[in-house]
Amino acid sequence: METFENRRLRLALVIPTMQAGGAERVMSLIARHFDAGGHVVAIFTLEPAGTKSFYSLPERVRHLSLGMEGTPHGLARRLRAHGQRVFRLRAALRAFQPDLVISFCTEMNVLCSLAVRGSGWPLIVSERVDPLMHRPAWPWQFARWLVYRCAASVVVQSEEMRAYFMPWGTLRLRVIPNPVPPASTPARTPSQTILAVGRLARQKGFDYLLPALACVAERFPDWRLRIIGEGGERARLEKQAAELGLRDRVDLPGLRPEIGVEYAGAKIFVLPSRYEGFPNALVEAMAAGLPVVAAQCRGGIAEIIRDGQNGLLFPPGNVPVLAEALERLMGSADLRERLGGQASRVAETYSVARVMAQWEQAVAAALKSERAAPKLPI
Repeated sequence: METFENRRLRLALVIPTMQAGGAERVMSLIARHFDAGGHVVAIFTLEPAGTKSFYSLPERVRHLSLGMEGTPHGLARRLRAHGQRVFRLRAALRAFQPDLVISFCTEMNVLCSLAVRGSGWPLIVSERVDPLMHRPAWPWQFARWLVYRCAASVVVQSEEMRAYFMPWGTLRLRVIPNPVPPASTPARTPSQTILAVGRLARQKGFDYLLPALACVAERFPDWRLRIIGEGGERARLEKQAAELGLRDRVDLPGLRPEIGVEYAGAKIFVLPSRYEGFPNALVEAMAAGLPVVAAQCRGGIAEIIRDGQNGLLFPPGNVPVLAEALERLMGSADLRERLGGQASRVAETYSVARVMAQWEQAVAAALKSERAAPKLPI
């Protein structure tokens, strides 16, 4: 492990929440990794005081909830609330006295940049969704453009995301993909199950997956679809499934902390998203040896899947092509075995050890950066 010149670092990790989600999972892995290296780690969130992390954290890692979640209506109230967040975050960071701060998610990154201004604490900000597809309101876009130029590093998850920020000129960009934790998948006992994992949100494209399944359901009466996740689209998806005659063929069991059991019990994994930041569930499923079908959307999908070699790709939103890909996999055990065998090789590329080594390099570089005391260029 990088010694950081034999320093025992104090690392502050800042993120809106530590509930179920890809960014939160990665933050928990960063916390666990640096804690294991003997560093002092604290996670700061906006959640109500006492809120527990969805992801297990080492005992030594402090989780400080600032009780500033939610945004009130009205411009004046919103500005006041954001000002209070900056003030409270700065006070909490000052009490912790970090050597370095890592912040996740656009709005949190802006607030954190303001909170550390002039403090001498180097700041690494990380974008967790595709900035081309997920555009914040224009004040946040302008603020992001302003403060990211002062960060010691801007971490993105794919070359596509790097290309978006390249025209900004002076950013210190790093591409660090998300890691796949060591396989905790039990012995495979697959049933005739198609698996999808993600928030029940429009971004995830489950409304495309349901009609695709309906296209092939009659020819494959023993197959079921299981969507793991929770979110605001639940009622709409349940209604859509019923209208398509799939009420008894689609399961929506909510969140499942032991996701390895789900991978072990499925024969096919589908990622039908409109866009991604980084497709955590896709890489996890591939590492577990599942054959996958994925939308060739933005979010680094094409950097992970080679169509026909370690998975199948389809144009985002193209239900007939998705249905055709499902039919190919449902009808051929040989194809499933071949694609699943090739897919499992991603486990090495996205191993926790390899990805955390990249985070260590980012931290080491940030500590040496002349941008160690971010100040607005005004």
